[in-house]
Amino acid sequence: MGLDQVKDLTRRTIERIVQLAPFHSLDEFLSRVDPRLQEAVSLARIGGLEGFGTIPSIFAATGKRLAGRADEFVWLG
Repeated sequence: MGLDQVKDLTRRTIERIVQLAPFHSLDEFLSRVDPRLQEAVSLARIGGLEGFGTIPSIFAATGKRLAGRADEFVWLG
């Protein structure tokens, strides 16, 4: 699956992932790419962040890191 097929992933985020890779941790990925919360969740759901932990742990870490963004909403259920 290509990045352009990931639900809710913007062109900006795709370009940043391609330009800034590789990433050695989830925190580094989130800091350097700066995805919207929904983008990070979509990547986790399809296994795009599997090298950084289990899907539940990625959801938890991503939610804590990006939760302060009031303009974003995500349903994790």
